[in-house]
Amino acid sequence: MLPNLLTLPLVVCGVAEAALQMSPGAEDRIRQDTTVLASDAMEGRRTGTAGFDKAAAFVTDRLESVGIDPAVKGSYDQPVPLQKFRRDWGSARLSLSDGEQKTSFEPLTDIFIGTSPNQAECDFEGEGVFIGYCL
Repeated sequence: MLPNLLTLPLVVCGVAEAALQMSPGAEDRIRQDTTVLASDAMEGRRTGTAGFDKAAAFVTDRLESVGIDPAVKGSYDQPVPLQKFRRDWGSARLSLSDGEQKTSFEPLTDIFIGTSPNQAECDFEGEGVFIGYCL
């Protein structure tokens, strides 16, 4: 189970506040904790990676060490259902035809095609309108 992504920073802040109220040297401990969480050893802390698990374990250890009780059914972890979406740029394509001539566009060079992660394919037909460009 992955800890709630929004809860993790709040928990770290809670640990920091508790440390400030509880003991001298708290500023150094907070600096050390922040340095550890921001270090290369945490591998960026991207959700679902080993670095994320390391960071979560570190925060759990710190919470336990300062006496903060688990908040979610006896655990510091909170289940968060995640959905992964990855575009297949190799299959994304757009071509325009006037019946006689066909013009094809290269994804990420000529065009950017975006769809909903819940929609595998999108076919459309209609007149094209030039509206300039967008960023």
